[in-house]
Amino acid sequence: GVVPEYFLGIPERLGSLEAPGRTARRSGSTPIIGGGTDLFVQKPAQMLEGQLSFLSTVPGIDEIRVERERLLIGAGISMEQVKEIPELKDQLPEIDDELSLIASAPIRRRATLGGNIVNASPIGDFTVMLLALGAVLGLKKGQAVREVPLERFFLGYKQLDMKPGEVLQWIAVPKQEGRFSFEKVSRRRHLDIASVNSAAWISVQGSRIVKARIAAGGVAPVPLFLSRASACLQGQEPGQERIEQALEIAQEEISPISDVRGSEQYKRLLLRQLLLAHFQRIFPERIRAEVWV
Repeated sequence: GVVPEYFLGIPERLGSLEAPGRTARRSGSTPIIGGGTDLFVQKPAQMLEGQLSFLSTVPGIDEIRVERERLLIGAGISMEQVKEIPELKDQLPEIDDELSLIASAPIRRRATLGGNIVNASPIGDFTVMLLALGAVLGLKKGQAVREVPLERFFLGYKQLDMKPGEVLQWIAVPKQEGRFSFEKVSRRRHLDIASVNSAAWISVQGSRIVKARIAAGGVAPVPLFLSRASACLQGQEPGQERIEQALEIAQEEISPISDVRGSEQYKRLLLRQLLLAHFQRIFPERIRAEVWV
């Protein structure tokens, strides 16, 4: 009467598990699991009772390689492993500090980069980072691979540009010189999901911005690439007037809703302040905090 009755069936259940190294089943009714850190919370009964396939059994899902001036990161790489990729650390020297704002170390060691993307949360931290970096997804079916820019991958809330039978195989990040910044606001600094998060990647030559990519989460039904605000900055000097214009355009691009994480007005204010934080971090010599009210 102490041990639950289902313990009696554990030997049989363990024996039915797939042997390591097999290719994951891809039937429509069989979920394919990355780390499972969110899915097992959302649907615990279904996950425990159903037939599962694990992404770790897909060949090459955790490979990292450089190809055509791009860094290809396997979708099965854990979030914690990301900071150990030398080529990525060269581009994002502060990645260790930024990762500390995402989940906890045990969760980051289990959760996968691909899972954060296909989970399609509007506030996915890694997804917002990758949007700012201009990531491209490799969707594999059989031997064919279809490439989709991450900014076009989200069709609506929890709706993805994935065809039946496709698996997210890798994420390609362009090798590029620029300055990167990630910001996040949540009720707790650590171990919490964002109310609003944002990332910016900006390339500068001389005194001008030659390329800018800004992304935000928690302000739309999907992780959002702020295409118009980004375009507003390109070819311009990062002065107060130009930044104010980009902030106004960003407000036109977003559509936050009021929910348990804050009102629409609060989220709009949060995004404005996070974007200002990017500029102050990337251009400390040009942007003074006391100028902004």
